[in-house]
Amino acid sequence: MLYYNNKAAVFIELNDYQGAMNTVDTALKVYTEADVKDYVKLAKLFARKAAIYKHLNDFKASIDYYEKSLLEDN
Repeated sequence: MLYYNNKAAVFIELNDYQGAMNTVDTALKVYTEADVKDYVKLAKLFARKAAIYKHLNDFKASIDYYEKSLLEDN
């Protein structure tokens, strides 16, 4: 998952927000299929997705994903 998160960061730097979104969505899919749940990595993925929405000027979605990134390990 860390690989996908870093790859998404590169896409953001290249202003390829659709590529970044696709990469984060792939990472979230990998996360849901994983046996071990790491909530820190999940929070980072949500924060990355929020940053993408911010660059796309979709501030409501950005806020929603930033709020999701504030999760706790229950």
